[in-house]
Amino acid sequence: MDTQHNFWDYHNARVAVRLGASLVIRGVAVCENDRMRGLSLRIRLDSGTNPGNAEIVIVEREWQGRIVADDTYGTDYLFDPAGEPIASEVQLPGT
Repeated sequence: MDTQHNFWDYHNARVAVRLGASLVIRGVAVCENDRMRGLSLRIRLDSGTNPGNAEIVIVEREWQGRIVADDTYGTDYLFDPAGEPIASEVQLPGT
């Protein structure tokens, strides 16, 4: 499993995140450096499939999945957890 990534490489990229065999979400990744989490990607999900403008945060030091260049979903990259937890946090607006 490929686990060596520099999350800055994905800053402002359009990404797809596979959440299961038939569920893929899309959005724009913004790289952030936080004192508690360290380097992370905040993925702002596309509004068409995202009532409430939810975001997913993936923490670099916890990510164990694959990231591959892939335009299958109209994005630059596909984040595939390959059986590992996909996100460290899901945030809804106002939380």
